[in-house]
Amino acid sequence: MKKLEIVKAIDDRIIHYDIFRDLIYEEGVKVTSNNRSFVTQPRDICIELTKKCNLRCENCFIENGDEEISYNDIYNTIDKIKDKIIRICLSGGEPFLYSQIDKTLAFISSMNDLGKVISTNGTCINDDHINIMKGNYWTVAVSIHGRKETHNQYTKSSSYDTVIKIIEKLGKNGINTHIYSVMHDRMSLEDYEFIKRIKDKYEIAVLRMIKVRMHGRYKIDNNNELFTAVKRDLSDGIILKTEKTNTLLLSVNGEMSYTN
Repeated sequence: MKKLEIVKAIDDRIIHYDIFRDLIYEEGVKVTSNNRSFVTQPRDICIELTKKCNLRCENCFIENGDEEISYNDIYNTIDKIKDKIIRICLSGGEPFLYSQIDKTLAFISSMNDLGKVISTNGTCINDDHINIMKGNYWTVAVSIHGRKETHNQYTKSSSYDTVIKIIEKLGKNGINTHIYSVMHDRMSLEDYEFIKRIKDKYEIAVLRMIKVRMHGRYKIDNNNELFTAVKRDLSDGIILKTEKTNTLLLSVNGEMSYTN
């Protein structure tokens, strides 16, 4: 996929969104490989569609539950702030378990001046979802947490083969795909090198390595060797979030806040 950008004037600022890299930046603000947003004010929103999830990842910061957001809250919030943002991200839980996911994807797909991202474990995407996203410049961020055995142990599932198949299918349908990978205590250097090979094999735009967050099922990660290796590889295609990201968050209960 060639480089594609959305450029938008917001509050007398010129804001850019790089669709390929899922990167927001403001003219005059330095861009590095340590984040995905380089702006002076929040210019995107993350919407927590549901707390439902079919996996139990060891370091997940979301506690599983049955709650999900009202579609009206999604519609009304986006309609209210669409001129103030340049990117929408859908998350969960597992967002493809949201009961109104098809309707939500279609609604957001109609907005040509907004970047569109969905973060998923890759196990619940069907052909209908792909057909809605295809051609509408979505980025699908799929989680892989190591080699097959490592990934399955970390997610407490046998999901690895399904995830690889959906990554391949997304690529064949021309959908921009990223890999999100948590640097958990099971991950070795061999796991990291394996994920990089997956990135190359399936022509993944960006591999985003994620330091464990001190929320939810938090477990300490002291793998300094892995952290050093990732820092060495930082580039347009390999990113490590080490800085705060100012993002609006719409939670399942319809409340707006800031997150980093």
